[in-house]
Amino acid sequence: MDGDTVDLRPKKFCVRCSEFHALEDFGSGCERYYGSAPIRQCKVCTGWHALDRWNHNCMPPVDPNRSELPSPMVIRDGLPDIMNPLTGNPIDSKRALRAQYRAAGVEEVGNEKQKRRVHEPSEADIQNEVRKTIETLSSDNVSNDEMNNMLRSPAPTAMGLSVQ
Repeated sequence: MDGDTVDLRPKKFCVRCSEFHALEDFGSGCERYYGSAPIRQCKVCTGWHALDRWNHNCMPPVDPNRSELPSPMVIRDGLPDIMNPLTGNPIDSKRALRAQYRAAGVEEVGNEKQKRRVHEPSEADIQNEVRKTIETLSSDNVSNDEMNNMLRSPAPTAMGLSVQ
C-alpha cells in the first residue's frame, strides 16, 4: 500500500509477530490471538502485547527502594507554623514538642501504643473446668456418639478456647 493511504482492511493480532495483520496477510508462521485480554502497545519495545501474555523482558525494572503503592507513605517530623500549647512558642518538630511535654509532665493522649491484655486463668478456673469435664464424661446421659465427638474435638481450655 501507499505511504499516504491508510489500510482500512479488518486486522487481527498475531501472537508470534506481536503486531496486527490483515487476515489475507497472515503467513504460515503467524498465530492468531484468540484471548480475551486487551492488547496494548509496549512503551519499552514499542511492540504490541496482550495483557495476559506480556513479555517479561518488557516489564519495567523493579526499584527495590520504591514501594508498590502509588505514592510513598511518609510521616514527617516537621511541623511548620505550629505553636506549643504549653508555652506559646513556635515549634518545628514533633520530637521537640514531645520532649517539651515530657519535661512539663504532660501526658500526650491519642497516639499511645495499645497494650494487649492476656487473660491468665486462675487455679480455681482450671479446677472448675476440669471438674465440669469429668462430670460430663462420667454422667450416664452421654451417648457413645457424643462421647466419640468429645474425644475427637480439641481439648477445652480454661478460657473456653480450644488448643490445636
